[in-house]
Amino acid sequence: MKYLHVIIPQGEEANPKKEALFEQVLVNLQNTIKDKVLSLEFFGYEQYTYCYLAVPDDLVETIEGLIYSTFPDCEIKPTKDYTNLYQPEKMSVAGTTLAFRFFDIYSFKDYSHYTEDSQSNLFSVISKISSGEQVWVQMIIRPVNESAGYHFGRSWAMRFARLRQMFHVRDWFRAKSEKSIKQVRAKSAEEKYQSPPFDAVVRLGYVANAPNEAKRKLNAIINSFYQFGLTDIQEFQAGRLQMNDAFIELYKKRSIAGAATMSAREIASLYHFPNADHTPHIVHVLAKKSEPPQDLPRLGEGELSMFGTTNYHNNYVDFGIKRSDRRRHLYAVGKSGSGKSKFLELLIKEDF
Repeated sequence: MKYLHVIIPQGEEANPKKEALFEQVLVNLQNTIKDKVLSLEFFGYEQYTYCYLAVPDDLVETIEGLIYSTFPDCEIKPTKDYTNLYQPEKMSVAGTTLAFRFFDIYSFKDYSHYTEDSQSNLFSVISKISSGEQVWVQMIIRPVNESAGYHFGRSWAMRFARLRQMFHVRDWFRAKSEKSIKQVRAKSAEEKYQSPPFDAVVRLGYVANAPNEAKRKLNAIINSFYQFGLTDIQEFQAGRLQMNDAFIELYKKRSIAGAATMSAREIASLYHFPNADHTPHIVHVLAKKSEPPQDLPRLGEGELSMFGTTNYHNNYVDFGIKRSDRRRHLYAVGKSGSGKSKFLELLIKEDF
């Protein structure tokens, strides 16, 4: 596995919701890759939310390309697994795995039901954690190969779910209405079936100084996912509570075990790159980068005084200024701290 830190683009006031953009990334991913496991993760630390990805070694360039095509102004940097910051002798971690309460043919409340960011509650909780505490949110996904076997299995799952709902006792006592709960379930299943499918599992963890504190504060993270529930249609429920080594081992494995089927829209509702102008304490780029010009003097192209390296979209190219241009005088302008002195120092070194 390779670990990538995605520094999201600067925000924009006009378009507060970004879930649909990330849904497009997932659709493209599902069309490109099948049966490969990767992990979408939020890491909360010192009241800031960091966006991470854990991807197989052979898919790093593919994933970077898919993200850059939709979020060209983001930055993707290789990094280490943030769980290594956990110090067992000083900290305790409590964690759990979320599961669906009902058959996974039914969808939960997706981002289209929210006027603000669908994960605003989670980001708000992270922005209030105490110093030294950590929040771990992991969503492991695997694009499903939509083979004949897959469609056969889903068809039978839908039939079994329709049969099972005959035994939902609460349905017997509902007031009759033009739009019955069975019709709502049928529509939910049909809409979910039309969206690209993924196997997915959600794990949540909270790191605090004491076990009881970690357990208690984990509830706030769990509750931020309960908001996606649709009563008697689809809801999340927390699994068995795990502590310390048992949970850390499971979390670090990025295991897909216990996965349920989710649509691209459902996954984008739970994980996406939010609008930095509308999300508290999200780590985002501070300065927008642009693609280097086509005629940029590069290493090996004649007599140059080298002084820099491009870093747009992780493309590192050494460049400089033509010596013939330097002979026509040079004027360096910039505010304090922008690098004028360093620039001149590098040119002087080139002259030696």
